[in-house]
Amino acid sequence: MASPQLENGYAMSDQEPSLTELAAQGRSLIPCQLNKKPCLKTWKEYQTERPTLEQLKAWNSQHRPAGWAMITGLVSRVITLDFDGETAERSMRLCGLEPHRRSGGGGFHVDFEWPGFRVNTLNSKSKEELGKRYPGIDIRGDGGYVVIKGRNENGPYQNYRNASSL
Repeated sequence: MASPQLENGYAMSDQEPSLTELAAQGRSLIPCQLNKKPCLKTWKEYQTERPTLEQLKAWNSQHRPAGWAMITGLVSRVITLDFDGETAERSMRLCGLEPHRRSGGGGFHVDFEWPGFRVNTLNSKSKEELGKRYPGIDIRGDGGYVVIKGRNENGPYQNYRNASSL
């Protein structure tokens, strides 16, 4: 049996999860452009209601998205810590966190089971205290989204482990 391929010290997953697998895990997904912006004019309704597999397939045909984002929070029952930059990566490693994926820009995403109460989406650039204490770390909670599949302007997303392993 072959050893798993290692990337940055983490075993890479054999393949990217399919839309069908992600929908079966209860994830609310939206298609995204290369700039990580949603292809949809509005995606607010998918913060509380998951699209059907038929909708996902139709969006895939209609938009030919560069990537797919998971709406975080209650609807997908997942929150994500987004670690960008060397300082943030060091913090992730010091905390003993194992990433679920590496973003196209080289950052890392760590998914957690939604805790049962509202978790605000916070950006370290816009939330001054978060940026001072934890530079490069963003919280993708209720009302937010994180690209989990495909690519962005900087490159492809690489999966290390499945979000069903929360």
